[in-house]
Parts: sequence; C-alpha cells; structure tokens
Amino acid sequence: MVLRKKGLLAWPNIWAESEIVPELVGKLQPQEVANLVLDYLDNPEKLAQIRDKLRKVRGEPGAAIKLANIVREEIVKLGI
Repeated sequence: MVLRKKGLLAWPNIWAESEIVPELVGKLQPQEVANLVLDYLDNPEKLAQIRDKLRKVRGEPGAAIKLANIVREEIVKLGI
C-alpha cells in the first residue's frame, strides 16, 4: 500500500505522540484497505494491542457524563 505519510493526523495518535491506529492518507484503494481490515480480523491480537493502547491514551471513562452534569448544574444555577 503506497500512502503518503504526513506525521500523526489521527487524534489518538496525536494524543499518544506515536502511532496507535493506522494513518491512512492519500488516494486509498478499496482492496488495500480491505486487506488491512482482514489482517486485523485474522489477527485479533493486533486489535487487542490497539484497544489496550487506546485505553491508556484516553484516560478515565465517563467524560460525557461529567460534562453533562456540569452543564446541568450551570443551568440550575441560572434558573433556566
């Protein structure tokens, strides 16, 4: 697969400052992308490694709920 590499573009990779998920850029060919996906499906340990690295980068879960609670508290303060 010939892909142009411009550094880290995907958010998980930017946060980790290293490549966790594949950086696919440029003119992609469907068969090449399909082969990459099939390789991951045939090698679940690769997906497990990506999942584990993503969990380390993302931090604690629950950010959406925390944000919603903050917004609700502010709305209550404003009497809306």
